[in-house]
Amino acid sequence: MRCRLRYDKNGLVHSCGFASAEDATSNDLELWMPNKAEEDEAMAVNTAKYIIGHVGSGFCEMIEQEKSAMLWMKPGGMLVY
Repeated sequence: MRCRLRYDKNGLVHSCGFASAEDATSNDLELWMPNKAEEDEAMAVNTAKYIIGHVGSGFCEMIEQEKSAMLWMKPGGMLVY
């Protein structure tokens, strides 16, 4: 498994995410997957509306940045965050 590393202000090395999504284990991904047993459809819709209402413009800006970054990629290249 490969992960990205960073140094803090004291010079200590910390994990800073994965080099690519393929490097994450199923346990790492589990935190980001919906839990169907606890999902309430009405609450999910209301929650989604609330979240989009507060972060929608930032999310759209991020998507546009992603599109722009992909234009600069070489064919067959890998986008790294």
